[in-house]
Amino acid sequence: MQNAQTANEENLRLNDHILELRTKIPGAIYYPVKFDETDKVLAKYLNSMTGRRISSITPAIMFQRVADGHYQFGTKRIYLKILNDQIMVRVGGGWEDIESFLD
Repeated sequence: MQNAQTANEENLRLNDHILELRTKIPGAIYYPVKFDETDKVLAKYLNSMTGRRISSITPAIMFQRVADGHYQFGTKRIYLKILNDQIMVRVGGGWEDIESFLD
């Protein structure tokens, strides 16, 4: 049990460090995973948001892909899917478009 807790703490520390380093990169770009269509759509959306910031961090910096459709958004784990050519985010028992989620 202690090894899992230590590994989790180390993972959180490294994620915080990655976010900190990314914030120092002006105009950060999100690069999608080659064979993941959801990730490609997300990258296109995020990279088109030039100048938009969320609490002084660009949205591209906030997203880290974990697995197909699963992302780390800051400190929150989220699930994304493409529905009718829109990026949808799982919230509670339903879905919300990414614009509403980011606002």
